[in-house]
Amino acid sequence: KINHPDFVVTRDHLINEKYILVQKGKKTYFLIRVKQ
Repeated sequence: KINHPDFVVTRDHLINEKYILVQKGKKTYFLIRVKQ
């Protein structure tokens, strides 16, 4: 869980080097595809 407003996503945080999973609330999830 990351709550810091200055947090920067790096390649180490990506799933399969192209996705980020974001949770909003208890049940809402977003899968974000990152273009490199």
